[in-house]
Amino acid sequence: MGAEVVLVETESRFTTRVWPPFADGEFGRDRSGGFNLVNNNKLSCSLDLRQPEALELARDIISVSDVLVENYATGVMENLGLGYDEVKNLRPDIVYMSLGAFGRSGPFKDLTGFHSVINLFSGLAAITGYPGSHPRIMGGLIPDAFAGCYCVLAVLEALYHRSQTGEGQFIEVSMTEALTGMIPEAVMEYSLTGKEPPRVGNRDGRKSPHNVFRCLGEEKWVAVARRDRCLTFACWPLSNVTGNVGWADDVRFATVTARVENQDELEALLQHWTVRQSRF
Repeated sequence: MGAEVVLVETESRFTTRVWPPFADGEFGRDRSGGFNLVNNNKLSCSLDLRQPEALELARDIISVSDVLVENYATGVMENLGLGYDEVKNLRPDIVYMSLGAFGRSGPFKDLTGFHSVINLFSGLAAITGYPGSHPRIMGGLIPDAFAGCYCVLAVLEALYHRSQTGEGQFIEVSMTEALTGMIPEAVMEYSLTGKEPPRVGNRDGRKSPHNVFRCLGEEKWVAVARRDRCLTFACWPLSNVTGNVGWADDVRFATVTARVENQDELEALLQHWTVRQSRF
């Protein structure tokens, strides 16, 4: 979007520079495909912020910056003399984004955490998995991506506010709270009933069919989900695609409610058909 971004790194810890894959399969801090994926077109510098000279350079960068984003544990920036109160003396209208695992208040504010911990604390892992199985952590850096979206929106709003008022802002984002925002239905269900939502695999308690089914070939699968506008099975093209038009007249599958109540039977019929078909 045209922003000039300066990534402040340290030489003592490579962090994202050790993300594979590496160019030509050769490990090296300047060869990480993962690092380049998330830092493309950014400027960067290495500073040891324990050194007075490095801190002075950091302050110089901050003084000409519109936005500062930090992802340290609570208190680190303040201990470095780079907390919001100090920074706004360098740049009064700066937008200061503090992104942490648990935020700056509450019983867990002094804890640190990465994506696996945040998956668990947010409640997302608790509702992810198959019936009767243990909680599962979703693959990929879901908390980082989701919290990042919150940060982008908040920073853009703060910059707009500054354009209208001339005022900077301090913004705090808890990665755990942001990820909990992914599961509002589960939070509401527990709040209203006191019952923990069950793990349902790939199913959806509001519609059916909604699952993945084995196809011809080794580890070949197809995802099937009902479109919202089709309240009855008769209007859904799957009954014609499969050639089993009789399903549309089956009272077990005639409505959304009926299909959810009888999804074991419906999925068994679908699996019997898909296992003999190619994916495409």
